[in-house]
Amino acid sequence: MGLETILGIASLVVSAVGTGLSIQSQNNAAKSQEQLSLLNLQSQRQAAQQQGRLQSMQAQVNAALAAKDQAAANAAAVSLERQAQSVGAAGRENTRQQRMQFAQFIAQQRAAVAASGVVDTTGSPLALLADSAKQEQYAADETLYQVESAQRQLYFDADMQRNAGTVAGMQGLGFQAESAGAMGSIGMAEAQARLDYLGARAGATAMRNGATASLIGGIGDAFSGGYNLYRNTPRTSKVKAVY
Repeated sequence: MGLETILGIASLVVSAVGTGLSIQSQNNAAKSQEQLSLLNLQSQRQAAQQQGRLQSMQAQVNAALAAKDQAAANAAAVSLERQAQSVGAAGRENTRQQRMQFAQFIAQQRAAVAASGVVDTTGSPLALLADSAKQEQYAADETLYQVESAQRQLYFDADMQRNAGTVAGMQGLGFQAESAGAMGSIGMAEAQARLDYLGARAGATAMRNGATASLIGGIGDAFSGGYNLYRNTPRTSKVKAVY
């Protein structure tokens, strides 16, 4: 076996070893990629679930707070309306009392005038009674006006509270929708993570297919090299001696 043959065989061996190492490296890389993609899938799923649940919980808390605000606003509106009703009732009672007291006062004045024997209908006692009647009516009108003004303000405040309650209720509905959306985003994020994982697995499969192709090519090259070495190796022909 000549030197050239030895070198050719060594070259084939080195080439085969190199091909094997390359294939092993590609397979290891594909395996690592699959493992990393699986870990990434699990990590993305956990992150999506944690984020979605956290957002959903926050939205639910906000919805509960909005519901409390709505209930408080409605309760305040009812309280203000009751105050308005109480103010109206108290005002009407005060007006009634004032008129009763004035009626008693007029009766006393008339009795005093009758006792004095005055019969002139144009005299000062009757003028005094007429003036007193005007003052009583003015006082009654002023009381009713103040009562009406107070009631209007209280009813206005009650309406404002109810409007605030309506706004809080609408916000609560928005928070509930946000909570549902946050839970729905978990599924979307998990689906995207699954797609990323499948893409990574496809890449790993392509790497394995490339390694298989390299193996087949390496085997072909080895056979081709061996065949060429065989053809190019000088052979010593044996000639039989003729006696």
